[in-house]
Amino acid sequence: FQKCVGVLLAQMTGWMLFGICQDPFEEFFIEHTTATAEDASPDDQFWSSFRCRNSMLPEFFNDRFAKKVLFIGKATQILHRHRPLPTQSRGAVSHNTDIRKFEVMMGELQRSEPFQPLQVESVVEQIRVSVAHRLWQMLANEAQLLHHLSAMRTFFLVGRGTLFQTFIEDSRAIMAFPPSRTASADLHGIFQATAAKDNCDEELIQRFQLKLIESEDQAKAWHGVSLQYQCEWPLSIFLSHSVLSKYDSLFRFLMLVTRAKVELQQTWLPLMSYRRAKREEYRISQQLIQLRHRMALLIDHLQFYLQVNVIDVNFSQLLKFIQTSGDFEAVLQRHNEYVDTLSTVIVGGNGVIFRRLEDILAVCLSFSAQLSRVKPFSSKAPELSTQVNMSSIQKIRLEFDRLVALLFTVISGITERQASAHLSQLLLRIDYNRFMQNTLQKAPNQ
Repeated sequence: FQKCVGVLLAQMTGWMLFGICQDPFEEFFIEHTTATAEDASPDDQFWSSFRCRNSMLPEFFNDRFAKKVLFIGKATQILHRHRPLPTQSRGAVSHNTDIRKFEVMMGELQRSEPFQPLQVESVVEQIRVSVAHRLWQMLANEAQLLHHLSAMRTFFLVGRGTLFQTFIEDSRAIMAFPPSRTASADLHGIFQATAAKDNCDEELIQRFQLKLIESEDQAKAWHGVSLQYQCEWPLSIFLSHSVLSKYDSLFRFLMLVTRAKVELQQTWLPLMSYRRAKREEYRISQQLIQLRHRMALLIDHLQFYLQVNVIDVNFSQLLKFIQTSGDFEAVLQRHNEYVDTLSTVIVGGNGVIFRRLEDILAVCLSFSAQLSRVKPFSSKAPELSTQVNMSSIQKIRLEFDRLVALLFTVISGITERQASAHLSQLLLRIDYNRFMQNTLQKAPNQ
């Protein structure tokens, strides 16, 4: 038994300290999954090259221990292959000292009798802490992780409202027609120019790529807008493809909210100019203003809830954790939980609520499109009743009331049956001072 344990510990030593997996007879509980090309990206190697083989895991070690050993070896491979330290540097001396120390400790465990699994677990944890700290130093100090996370907050999570408001306004000429072959490049050019005017970091701007999918339907042109991020190693280990896909999904919905708000803002000035109009024109303008006000109020409260109650709160907690941690694995897990929380609360928590919000925003955009043809009041301007199809406006109003009532009913029902802090905050925002509830009660039942 002791000889078998000695072979196992020797395999673990080679894997954890040098990233070498020597297992000609397939006895080790870490296995190589697929042959990795020399030009494969480091993050692909990190996540996909090796995995645990639980069938070969000794009964005195559990799955958590195996995953810890797996992480250490993969991290060591990346650090050795892609970031060799100068032999005379302070970091190299410290790293080599750690390797010699851990190598001695593992050698003593191989020779000790009887075999003590708890001591092995203790040494493995010390190695994990050392390797995780080295990876963390690389991310925090050399790759400037916090700087890039702030960029994610600004761009993917629409943290700078003025930037995207200007971008939407400047993009109207392109988005007024079905996307062409050059529309994606044109839209990206506008995005970069807008970000540059807003004093964004030029180097970070170049990493973001705004793309537009070609479509023959102009009404759905904005649905094809997505945001991508060019990530270099070692950030590509931290910001994996799946994480960036979740960021993009959040960006699409938050842009929909922002666009609905911006388009409603554009309708305000022309409508207010009809305060000087004749009685009938003034009456029509007031009806439109009141409906617009209700829509804008709902969107403002929704945006405040998303940006402040959800994103800012979770982002602050993430930054606080990162600033007090020196462990790559812990920070990686915390960031993944942060993205998953945002995805669940904003776009994936309750399918009914998310669809109703999308429907409400679509109705608001339809209303704005109807009013986009309204010209400011003047002696030469056509009568307002000829510029706006009031029959269509009435249908939009009824549909808006129906969707808001349904949203209110669904959220209220869920919060009554189960505790949900996020939904309670959303309900508080959209029904502040019971304005929404009282407004719906006054509306005719449909």
